[in-house]
Amino acid sequence: MPLVRLPSLRVRIMVSAAVAVAVLLLSLGGVATRILHHQAEDVMRERLRVAELAASRLDAALAADLGRLRALAGTEPVRPLAVQIFNLGILRLDQDGRVLWYSPGRSGGDAPALAGTLVGTQAFQTALRAGRTAWTDLTRTPAGQPVVAVLEPVPGAGGRPAGVLAGVIDLGARGLEPFLAGTLPGGNTAHVVLVDGDGWVLASTGPIPPYTRDEHPEFFSALIRSGMPQIGRTDDGAGDTLPHVMAAAPLRVAPWAVSVGQAEREAMAPVSRLRWLLILFGAAAVLLAILYSWWDTGAVIEPLARLTRAAQEVARGNLDEPVRVERRDEIGTLGEAFETMRLRLREAREELQRALEEAKRREQEAAALYRVGSEILSSLDLETILQTVVDQARTLLGAEVAVLCLEEDGSLRVAAASDPGGRLQTEGAVETARRPDTALCAGCPAPAVAWLPQRASATLSAGNRTIGFLCAGGQNPVGPVESRLLAGLANQAAIAIENARLYENVKTLAVYEERDRIAREMHDSVAQSLGYMYSRLRLLQDRYPQDREPALWADLDDLARVASASYDEVRWAIFGLRTGRPHRAGLLSALAGYVRDFTTRTGVRAELAGETLGRVALAPEAEAQLVRIVQEALTNVAKHAAATQVWVRVEARGDSVHVVVEDNGVGFEPGAKAGQDGHYGLATMRERAESVGGHLEIDTAPGAGCRVHIAMPLVH
Repeated sequence: MPLVRLPSLRVRIMVSAAVAVAVLLLSLGGVATRILHHQAEDVMRERLRVAELAASRLDAALAADLGRLRALAGTEPVRPLAVQIFNLGILRLDQDGRVLWYSPGRSGGDAPALAGTLVGTQAFQTALRAGRTAWTDLTRTPAGQPVVAVLEPVPGAGGRPAGVLAGVIDLGARGLEPFLAGTLPGGNTAHVVLVDGDGWVLASTGPIPPYTRDEHPEFFSALIRSGMPQIGRTDDGAGDTLPHVMAAAPLRVAPWAVSVGQAEREAMAPVSRLRWLLILFGAAAVLLAILYSWWDTGAVIEPLARLTRAAQEVARGNLDEPVRVERRDEIGTLGEAFETMRLRLREAREELQRALEEAKRREQEAAALYRVGSEILSSLDLETILQTVVDQARTLLGAEVAVLCLEEDGSLRVAAASDPGGRLQTEGAVETARRPDTALCAGCPAPAVAWLPQRASATLSAGNRTIGFLCAGGQNPVGPVESRLLAGLANQAAIAIENARLYENVKTLAVYEERDRIAREMHDSVAQSLGYMYSRLRLLQDRYPQDREPALWADLDDLARVASASYDEVRWAIFGLRTGRPHRAGLLSALAGYVRDFTTRTGVRAELAGETLGRVALAPEAEAQLVRIVQEALTNVAKHAAATQVWVRVEARGDSVHVVVEDNGVGFEPGAKAGQDGHYGLATMRERAESVGGHLEIDTAPGAGCRVHIAMPLVH
């Protein structure tokens, strides 16, 4: 398939530059769009703040006048009230709408005519019947005056209103416009209107005529009911299709709202100007990018051709031909980088050849270590494994002797040696002060090291602890490769030693796992069956009352007591099996947990008194046996001693841990319990202590309680 011929590099660079600028401008356009959006939102929020400010000012004036109105409580004022809003005055009407008194306002007014106008409103009936403040809708007097009024009920006898106080506002006197005009935003189409809940315009500062119902009645009715300010876009209320932005804020005192409106074209003029500036800037940027790309690509093509030829030479494997591009710009920098790359490729090729040789040598070392590792994994005999390690160390390093020493109790002991000539003295231990930096393997084979001029050693480590050394010596030089190989063998030996230790731990763990399994099976079978048997026996006792079947009831009671006692025995056995494992947090934590559980299970008060053991500890098996002995001693207290108090004391003295279990029970004759009724607990406790190098003593007498003293050797 023939390749499609692409446009020239210059055209592709120009197109790429234009596309890159366009993509950048699109990204910036997204940011600009968000900025324009936020700016438009700021314009809308500014109108809303204007509406809220006008609403708050009008609210304050209405609240002040309404407060003065309520302060009268139906009493005729001595002099006219100083009110801001009620410019037609204040009337006191009785229940039938008759004028009791009238305090005229600035605009004056005909009191009977005003009374007749107010009595016919729904607000008058609401104030009298519901006993709450009511506002009238836009109403006209007989003289044609547009008015609104607030009717405040006057308390009367029996809790019913005796009449109303009416504060009347003459809208025709333009008394509300001053509260709106001071907040008018700039622009020819900006206007602020005051609208009631039915959409009637009560006051206006712009082209919207007052006393009309064209200002979105449904919108303002919902707004006043919700009591929440709103902003948005809408057509002009006069029927014009010119879009407007509108912000409306409801009043708190009266069921009115203040609306700030303006033609969207005028309000958003700054946003529109910014949008066109961004569009023109983007077009100019794309055009400049294309022109600059045309000019600059002419100076790029020829050096790139030379670099292309140089790259082809490098691809053919010719790393000896230099790259020459004499420029002082990015192309020149690229040429220098090409030349540097050529030189480094040549050096890398030479280094690779050396690395291949090193890799072959390491492969041989790895194969040797693999053979050693395989032998280690195939055997659990530590002596055989360590002997294999020293034999391989001597063979692989070309040494004459190899020795592996292990630290034991502050001294080094030769654990394995490879010495075909039999010239090394490997018996006994050497003090740790003599390390491999002064003699072969800490000086273990000291009598024969004088004729070994080349020596090497590696440390055997388990975690952060040094457990021994692997050393080799002979006539051949010992370099980094040999030292690394010796360290690898030392690591293999350390792993083998740790594996042997872990194998012993696994065997111990298997014993505890088997005890746990037996405890679970006893719980799921014997304990459950005894519990069920006890419940059934007690149920049978309930069926056959003692007074009707005394013999049968007594037999059932004996069986129930036997089942209960057997159940307790099984539970104690299960608990003993499960708590014999050494405690991770130490001996004191294990004993503390058991003592608490003992008190909970038996009701016998038990106290543990002990000291911190510091850096000394028991061997795992000794700790496990000690815990089992204490458990057995406490079990005997619960079963046989009839004690009310038991003390467990732990302390470290010398090279031993001493534990004393003492109770205030009935005691017994020493030697009388062994074998009695098949109980061998005391003998078993003594055998447990002696099996791990400890001893147990018992001090007791009838009526004098019992004192069990256990001593276990410490491991430092």
